[in-house]
Amino acid sequence: MRLEVSLPAGVDSNGKNIGWDNRLVLDEVNLTDQFVEARNDERGEDGVAVAISAR
Repeated sequence: MRLEVSLPAGVDSNGKNIGWDNRLVLDEVNLTDQFVEARNDERGEDGVAVAISAR
């Protein structure tokens, strides 16, 4: 699987993208590889814990 995160430069009067300000193309991911680790979070619930903080 291939993924990309993109920031459009803007749209024209028809609502179509006119270009890209930023494009981040991520490395290809083989879906047969295990790349997510399931674990309990601090509340003891099943799932994946993700820490989010402001820059």
